[in-house]
Amino acid sequence: MVKPEESKIAMWFSAFHSTEERAKICRYEDDRNEEALQKCKQHIEIVANTLGLEGFSRIDAFVNVHTGEVMVIEVNIVPVMTPSTILIHQALSEQPPMYPQQFFRTVLDLALQRSK
Repeated sequence: MVKPEESKIAMWFSAFHSTEERAKICRYEDDRNEEALQKCKQHIEIVANTLGLEGFSRIDAFVNVHTGEVMVIEVNIVPVMTPSTILIHQALSEQPPMYPQQFFRTVLDLALQRSK
């Protein structure tokens, strides 16, 4: 079963925006509603489990930051991996940070275990 990571939720904007533009648009605010954040994570977990997602994927969604209501836009089971990919930034924001090499090694190790 997929468990949402304890990382910051950010809205995904098209690759047409530069990293600097996304930083201006996708501000993270410390005064977020923790109850809404937990509801959002629960909704995303339900979506992931209903679709049978394993490993990693990207669920694009709009989130009401006051209520935690989620509107799923798209699910990517093979998300693009570039230095600006949100998944990489989420892994780096963990405590302790999970660097890309470690992240991908972990994903491969888990896939190998599952295939046995």
